[in-house]
Amino acid sequence: NSAGAVVLRANVRGSGITSTNNEGLWTNSGNTGAPPRLIAREGNVAPCLSTNLVAFSRFTTLAIADDGSVCFFAYLTNAGATPAVNSTNDGSIWRWTPTGLHLIAREGDQANNTDGAGIGRLTTFACSRTGGVVYQVEYVANQGDFTSTNRDGIYLDRGLIDAAPELILRRGDAFDFMGSSHTVSSLTIGTEENAASGTGGYGRAINDMGSVLLNLSLTGNVSGIFVLTP
Repeated sequence: NSAGAVVLRANVRGSGITSTNNEGLWTNSGNTGAPPRLIAREGNVAPCLSTNLVAFSRFTTLAIADDGSVCFFAYLTNAGATPAVNSTNDGSIWRWTPTGLHLIAREGDQANNTDGAGIGRLTTFACSRTGGVVYQVEYVANQGDFTSTNRDGIYLDRGLIDAAPELILRRGDAFDFMGSSHTVSSLTIGTEENAASGTGGYGRAINDMGSVLLNLSLTGNVSGIFVLTP
């Protein structure tokens, strides 16, 4: 980030290390001169609602904000004798701060600002430099108010100041463009991964003010790149 702090994903080895607990996330954020602190590790209990049943299994996308907070995507696994995790609820997005881990969204949970629709899949997310997170959800088919015309949506989490992520646009929503009313027929977060030369940087689809970059298709043969401002 702008202060030079980093977050990294790494494997560890040694006594008691297996393929189920050898990967973790570390950061030196707010820890100048001290060894990097552990954020999360495979096999460690994840602080979901059923804390004694759910553990981290694998980590993918991660980003660090200028305030030192870290956001990352993690797959979950069972941590107890009673199965609690399967392919319908194993994906999750988290935010770490020095006060601890905070769940932003998890597959299988009910989606905010819907009439009972569930989060079927978390498809992608992006972070701002100030810790905001925008992410895309595919809803569980035939649950709540799901239909074939409103099956995915974009959510914005502004950080710990927000009580809950907010649905900012959903397929099937009305959308005014150049004085005419249209309907959103498809939408994706406008983020591009920079994969050249082995790097793993992710484009920012959200800026410091909370404006979000989206690729939209609208009825009436309209498509383009749009910015939704707060």
